[in-house]
Amino acid sequence: MVPAKSSVSRAAVYRIPVDYADGGVFLAETMRSTSKWTAVKAATMLALLPVIGGAASAPKPRNVKPALWLVEDADTKIYLFGTVHALKPGLLWFDEAVKDAFDRSESVVIEMIAPGPTEARDVLTRLATNEREKTLGNSLSGKDRDNLQKAMVRAGLPKNGFDGLEPWAAAIQLQVALLAKENIVSTEGVEPQLRAAARVSRKKVTALETYAQQLGFLDGLPIETQLKFFNAVTAKPGNLAKEMDQLVEFWAKPDPEGFAKLTNKGFNDAPMKKVLITDRNVEWTDWIANRMKQPGTTFMAVGAAHLAGRNNVRSLLEARGYRSVRIKY
Repeated sequence: MVPAKSSVSRAAVYRIPVDYADGGVFLAETMRSTSKWTAVKAATMLALLPVIGGAASAPKPRNVKPALWLVEDADTKIYLFGTVHALKPGLLWFDEAVKDAFDRSESVVIEMIAPGPTEARDVLTRLATNEREKTLGNSLSGKDRDNLQKAMVRAGLPKNGFDGLEPWAAAIQLQVALLAKENIVSTEGVEPQLRAAARVSRKKVTALETYAQQLGFLDGLPIETQLKFFNAVTAKPGNLAKEMDQLVEFWAKPDPEGFAKLTNKGFNDAPMKKVLITDRNVEWTDWIANRMKQPGTTFMAVGAAHLAGRNNVRSLLEARGYRSVRIKY
């Protein structure tokens, strides 16, 4: 049950980037584009949400070299590539060693495959709708409510646009709207390009998680945790794009540890870190260990924060006898 007023300590503030899971940015796309979502209380906000993959100015192309690893044994190879789910246009990463690894692979594994519009609407209606008596705005303290209004103005969204949403869904929506204003869009993210290349080369693409699972991770968090997440976004909305730019710089250098450190910096809430990072790392490590028992070559692309930092997928694999080797290029 939502507390009457949110009293979140600023010392506990954390800002989970919208990039935590591919389902987050797809959630916002679906809510923006689906007409049936008007049945939900948040219809006004959704109708005015900026086009996430809309017309983006074309900056000068820039070559970047994200980190790539290889796990192999006698008859199996798995390339591990860390992704960013929303990027600015003009970053050239799908070449050299990354493209070569992709071309050598028989199959591609990503976090999530976007569902069709009917399934997406059903999942959103079930998980993102606020069915409690109190609206999101009325669940906030005076200061947090003021921050919300300022953030909505900054994002170009209607004043009460989030009243029909759960706090986690509102936080994702606000992040995506703010990032879109800075030309950081999901259509430029890694996964759409990988899926397009897989279609052309007729490679099989499978997912580690479903859309419902990814959104369920957030929907299952305690309400107080969701409100901390939301309030962290509204407290300093102007910093979000700067933080994403910093993440992308670490990704592009590459500096995997710097990326993981910045991503995990604000995880002061144990339930959120466990659900979004720790548990998924364990699940994906199990998947890789099982896949290593089968011959063949696979290109596996997951969020870059899962491949560095404490208890990351690579370190968990090494503890099980599977060493990952960095491919330098």
